[in-house]
Amino acid sequence: MKTINDAKIKPCPLLVWISIPCAGGAAWPYCNLQHESARLKVEYRRLVFDRIWSSMVDFKNWIGSDTHFSPKIAIEWPAHCVY
Repeated sequence: MKTINDAKIKPCPLLVWISIPCAGGAAWPYCNLQHESARLKVEYRRLVFDRIWSSMVDFKNWIGSDTHFSPKIAIEWPAHCVY
């Protein structure tokens, strides 16, 4: 008699689609970095990006620790985003 433990469980492919703001990585703010107000905005947006990115990495590691999932991350950004 087979038990559940004898069954082979295949990893489930999982796609997580995420849209992270790329405002800190967009080209236009870098054109205006000689202005302090623009520099401060870029620094703030990079801080926000770092926090979101860190949370996304933590989430991927958490969901990837379950042997039933095989997570892939898709990030939606414009073509010229420096990130």
